[in-house]
Amino acid sequence: MIKKVQYTRIGFLILIAVITIRGVLFSQDLPVNPPAKTPENQVPVRQEVPAEYDRLLSDAMKYQVMADSLNSIAAVYRRQSAGLSSLRQKEAEDRASEAEALALDYQKLADERFGRAGIGAVSDSIQKKSQEKSGQKQDSGIVISLFRIEKDPAVIRRNIIAMDQKAPAGLVYRIQMGVFSKSVDPSFFRGITPVYGYGVPGTSSVRYFAGLFRRREDAERSLGILRQMGFRDSFLTAVLDDKPVSLERALLMEDEWGRRSLQEDVVRQARGPAEPATLSFRVEVTRSVKPLKEEAVGVFRTMAGDRGFEIVEAEDGSQVYLIGKFITFESASAYADLLQRNGYSEARVVAYAGSREIPVDKARKLFEN
Repeated sequence: MIKKVQYTRIGFLILIAVITIRGVLFSQDLPVNPPAKTPENQVPVRQEVPAEYDRLLSDAMKYQVMADSLNSIAAVYRRQSAGLSSLRQKEAEDRASEAEALALDYQKLADERFGRAGIGAVSDSIQKKSQEKSGQKQDSGIVISLFRIEKDPAVIRRNIIAMDQKAPAGLVYRIQMGVFSKSVDPSFFRGITPVYGYGVPGTSSVRYFAGLFRRREDAERSLGILRQMGFRDSFLTAVLDDKPVSLERALLMEDEWGRRSLQEDVVRQARGPAEPATLSFRVEVTRSVKPLKEEAVGVFRTMAGDRGFEIVEAEDGSQVYLIGKFITFESASAYADLLQRNGYSEARVVAYAGSREIPVDKARKLFEN
């Protein structure tokens, strides 16, 4: 049961939405001329819809209208909050949160009725469309949104939460999911990718964020998905060059950063000494003849965290995906083993002298000498 809370303005707006929808459904013009009679041998037989099925669909549609109306109202509150004073902005954000919370309750009721009627949950369709939009942006070559819900259990088990990772340069929106007194297992987030953890100074607590976004619109869409998944206390935050900024200021900065890719890795040629020949061990996650999709690269970057991530082009033209620069072979090997245990069977230790790959055995001998 939904708590009986007084939502005077929200209730009024929902009533308008319902009346409008009913008006559209029942104000269709009737045909001027009646349809021609069907021959007796072709008269369609009317099939009665079971009363229980009809009731389920009616209830489902009623709850869906309420959920959609409340989500629309919340979106209006959030858009209007940007130009308000700090006090009024907080009031608008609170009202938006209330509307979204109530929408979530109605959405659950709608999904439950649709499910009993044998129809897929509407919230799943919304999530799928959101991910398709995000994918279209990535296919264009400009990655302005990193967020998805992984469904494959095997992939979920391999998820690694990057800790204290520096945000990409410029404006970035993130969704704060909560502060926990200790580290949380990645499975807790049920396939949400990427998830980042940041230690709270002076405590053992960890603050967790999901997603990276250049535009508030995309961040709010993903926020709605998280709240429908049960993370109802989630909210938007923004950073500019890794420093917190208000959402109001962030919105003003979107003109400059809204079309800047979140991923600007430069594929470096590994044929010549582009940098001093510093000897280091690295962990090669994989190598591929063709560049991997941005989605896979984003996962590698998340795993790397503050160890650093780089893509280089080997002498045979293949793309090599590298994590970290380790001083000792043992430390690199330990990290490669960790990746292997999490399903990345191709992970291995490699050695580089500057930008040139050299045999691992040779590198170990050089370190010993």
